[in-house]
Amino acid sequence: MEAWYLVCYEPGKEKLYRAQLSLSLKNITVFCPMLRTWRPRTDCNGVRPFIEPLFRGYLFAYLDPEVIHPSRIEEECSGVSKFVRYGQEIKPLPASVMETLMALPACADERDVVPKAAKQEKAAQRPYRPPRKRKQRMSNPSPLQSVLYDKISRIVSTDNEMQRTAMFLALTKSFHDHTGHPGNR
Repeated sequence: MEAWYLVCYEPGKEKLYRAQLSLSLKNITVFCPMLRTWRPRTDCNGVRPFIEPLFRGYLFAYLDPEVIHPSRIEEECSGVSKFVRYGQEIKPLPASVMETLMALPACADERDVVPKAAKQEKAAQRPYRPPRKRKQRMSNPSPLQSVLYDKISRIVSTDNEMQRTAMFLALTKSFHDHTGHPGNR
């Protein structure tokens, strides 16, 4: 049965693109949420925007492991390191987690994570502009989706990328620890 799985890619932005391309050439749908962050400029005072993966080192692949075995993907897909395993086996992510991740505002349009010091510097350098309209949350979310949306929003708002990734991995592990399988909760 087709489901979303968590896949590690080899370090480096070019490896992310290579992994996405090699997976898509095998007709596997890939999702890698991105986030716009701000970093200090080294050549002058100020900050520079960066687009980076929300969870560095990880992407999501939608596939049926009975049609194309994960070990084959790990061996044949350039840029792909391995599937995330819980115990000795890969397990699908809950559909509600993926729906929630995909419902988050797009990073380039509506989501900025700017460190507080960078916000103050940036504000001093440009004229005031009114805040952008935020994308409305999911329409008619279930209680579980509301809780997931809040948890994932907290993860997304974390500035430290390593902490953000660790928080997400802990969240996914908790699904498998409590039930043994994620189901479609």
